Amino acid sequence: MAAPQLQLFGVAGWQGIVFADDKRFRLLAYLASQEDWVSREQLSYLFWSETDSQSARKNLRHLLGRTKTLKYDLEIELEHLRWNVQTDVALFRQAIRNQSWAEALRLYTGQFLAGFGSDDSPEFTAWLLAERLALSGLRRGAVLAQAGFLHQSNQTKDGLGLLETLFVTDPLDEEALELYLQIAAQAGQQSAALRCYQNFTEHLELELGLPPPRHLEHLAVGLRQGLVQGRATAVTTVVRPNTLPALLTAFVGREMLMAELSNLFSLRQQRLVTLVGAGGVGKTRMALQFTHEQQKVCEVVFVRLVPLENPNVIPNAIAEGLGLVFFGSESPIVQVAQFIGDKKLLLVLDNFEHLLAGAVHLGQLLQDCPNLMLLTTSREPLGLVSEQLLAVEAFYLPETLKPEEIHSLEAVQLFIQHAKRVKADFTTDQNNLPLILEICRLVDGLALGIELAAVWVRSLDLSEIAAEIAKNLDFLVSSSPDRTERHRSIRAVFEYSWNLLTHNEQQALKSLSVFRNGFSKEAGQLVGETSVVVLSSLTDKSLFSLTQEGRYRRHRLLHQFMSQKLLEQPKEAQIAYKKHAQYYFRVLQLGLENIRFGNSKAALETLELEFENIGAAWQWAIQNQQLHLLKTAAEALMRFFDARGRCQEAIEMFAKAIDVVQDPATLGTLLIHQAKFFERLGQFQLSQRQTERGLALLADLEERETMIWGLGNLGTIATSNNDHQSAILHRRAALIQAEALGNERLRAVCLGWVAISEDLLENFSAAETHYLEAIGLFRQLHNQIGELYNLNGLAAMLSYQEQHQEALKLFLAAYELAKKAGELTLSYNISASIAICYQSLEQPNEAFLYTKEALEQSLSLNTQNSLQIDWLIRLFQLSEDNTHLQEALKMAWSRQDLPRTLTVFLEYAKQPHLPAKLVGSLLQTVAQHPKTLDDDRTIALALLEKRTLLNSAPQEITVLVQQIRLLSS
Repeated sequence: MAAPQLQLFGVAGWQGIVFADDKRFRLLAYLASQEDWVSREQLSYLFWSETDSQSARKNLRHLLGRTKTLKYDLEIELEHLRWNVQTDVALFRQAIRNQSWAEALRLYTGQFLAGFGSDDSPEFTAWLLAERLALSGLRRGAVLAQAGFLHQSNQTKDGLGLLETLFVTDPLDEEALELYLQIAAQAGQQSAALRCYQNFTEHLELELGLPPPRHLEHLAVGLRQGLVQGRATAVTTVVRPNTLPALLTAFVGREMLMAELSNLFSLRQQRLVTLVGAGGVGKTRMALQFTHEQQKVCEVVFVRLVPLENPNVIPNAIAEGLGLVFFGSESPIVQVAQFIGDKKLLLVLDNFEHLLAGAVHLGQLLQDCPNLMLLTTSREPLGLVSEQLLAVEAFYLPETLKPEEIHSLEAVQLFIQHAKRVKADFTTDQNNLPLILEICRLVDGLALGIELAAVWVRSLDLSEIAAEIAKNLDFLVSSSPDRTERHRSIRAVFEYSWNLLTHNEQQALKSLSVFRNGFSKEAGQLVGETSVVVLSSLTDKSLFSLTQEGRYRRHRLLHQFMSQKLLEQPKEAQIAYKKHAQYYFRVLQLGLENIRFGNSKAALETLELEFENIGAAWQWAIQNQQLHLLKTAAEALMRFFDARGRCQEAIEMFAKAIDVVQDPATLGTLLIHQAKFFERLGQFQLSQRQTERGLALLADLEERETMIWGLGNLGTIATSNNDHQSAILHRRAALIQAEALGNERLRAVCLGWVAISEDLLENFSAAETHYLEAIGLFRQLHNQIGELYNLNGLAAMLSYQEQHQEALKLFLAAYELAKKAGELTLSYNISASIAICYQSLEQPNEAFLYTKEALEQSLSLNTQNSLQIDWLIRLFQLSEDNTHLQEALKMAWSRQDLPRTLTVFLEYAKQPHLPAKLVGSLLQTVAQHPKTLDDDRTIALALLEKRTLLNSAPQEITVLVQQIRLLSS
């Protein structure tokens, strides 16, 4: 193995230069140890966690400047850094993965970054301590493995010496002592073994006041009697026939997994397969089903490992299942292997997760028994090279479903099966199937959760069951005597997994409970203070899953359990929630900076992905009166909600803070940003009141930036009321404020607003000048969204002037920029504008395609926009496909949009196939109804003049709708 360029174990150094404990070398050591790109945000938080984001990033720039003087070859790309240098730690981890124990121990020359510590950087200190603990743990495992190897290689003295190094740091290392006693006893060194045992018992009594564990005490008794332990000379088992557990219920689903498992064994592709998954997911049930099916083709033995406490007795449990009695001096595993020989046998070992140290026995069996097939179930992998993992996950529940598809879901089928076991007359229909689906979603498709929930149909309605699950984890419990204790309840399942975790893993699980809807690796490290090693371990233990996007997620019920564990430590919980909130307010702040000056699409996608975490942070800031956080994050939220068209959510989120905040600066800021969304929804009077109230609060506080947004709101409201003179006055006032601030970004925003007003006042030359100046400024600032809005405005003005060819070029440029910037709200309007240009240029095919795209984009955002009806009508006009008109009528009527309903009536009246009487009624209704749009009324009157007028009054509008639908169907 190549020599490392950088030493991190012991005294850190590079090319003969010793690293001092200052921030430059801490930064270098951290970058080297990560072996990957690291974000500036992560480094800022690591070294200046208690400093605001802007100051922390400034400090990092200074630190990087100082670090460059050391002339190390750092790679820097915008927001990320890397030091691609080979370290002894990386080689150590590689040796561990390769099970090269001697090499790993050679590389571990001392404590990780010995002498380093940082009282002024608590996040760095926390990371350093976690890494030291993780690496020393890996070293301990290597010592145990290498000691066993040395003993088998007749180098017993060296093996014992290696084990003795563990007792120096931890005299209570029970596993190391057990191995030491066994090796020493087999080597005839009973005296040395008993001295170690005596030292252990003295420390145990002195430090914990406890007696030695029973199995160690038995070993010591045997040593005193001069017996050679570990060779099974006196081990016997009771001969009993192997009985395969009966199948008590029908097996539901898992067809693909069962087929894959069968193929792995039947094609001899694998001889050791582990069904790995979370507790309660259905691993044992699947293994049982497969075992019963395999009885037809080979001998099967099913061994439950739950009762075992010591991995060394796994051979005894297998022997009991085989009906084998040990005799002679050979070790138990050797006798098991000899007994199996070349038999074609499927050996199933259920629940291996608490006995992972015993996996070595399976490796020996596979080597010595050529026709043996092993199937294990475990909450984490066994770690053997020959192991094939097959993940058993919760039942899949699609996000969107048609009502008729619910019954066929595997999770729903499982619920129905168990419900009928406790209530024979339980039936399903279109009313209760959605409730069953909701229950399955509440337990995230977990098989045990579904089974425990179904039991309650005896005494509760389905809606009551759903409500109880949502609020109380302990609701999911069973008193059935045939369930194992750890499967009696969801809590018992999680408690069992909890008790298998190390202290570090338990702490991590608690800390990570503050997250909502998953988290990134970086967030887990910074907020949860959890190393990648621990995150990986928790994922291996099926407590987290890693998505394709690299986010960690966990089961919904597990989150309840984790949160309760955290809340049992109030001070710890308070710190964890504070760190979570601070981190996500940094995410908002960074997102705003990227929207303003950088990659707005990536920023908006990140905010979308982290929205639940951001919402939790917002709520924490409200509850803890962290007004400065609310104030600084308000614009970022406004920009996000506006770009995504989520107006009602924005109003509600701002309202939560407005209801409790009294600080004038914060309250004024919140009111102005909330007012924007009232305007977006057409509630102009309310928007104006909120804006004016916010401006009044900020007037004497020099909060000019927020006041500019307020003046912009007033300009938009005045424009909506066709008061263009007032609108331009508000917008020019905003421009004056921006120029006084010397803020080019805000000046560009205000220039765009003034351009809109000049355009509406038909001062086209002035409008074009302002649009072009705004576009130029936004391009200089790399502000894609600002450039996009002004491109769209200029294109719309040219289109209005019937300069369609020039307008089309600008609209197409804006369309590409909208996709690049991730601006969804404006995107569908631009598509519609492009369609109008193509239609004006007599290119109907292109017009149809862009109109259809505008409609699909709008519908995908779940917006209720009257333009959607207009676009459906336009699609009908371009294609003469009547289904578009039918859809337009359905949409307009369902929304009670009478003006658009009457527009659809007019389109129907133009069709020649309708009965003359119905056409007359439609035209008279359009001509006479007070809600008719002016242009539609003019067309209706003109058409009526060409017809013989009916003397009868127009029919009721509902009757017309029904008649049209009947004729159109």
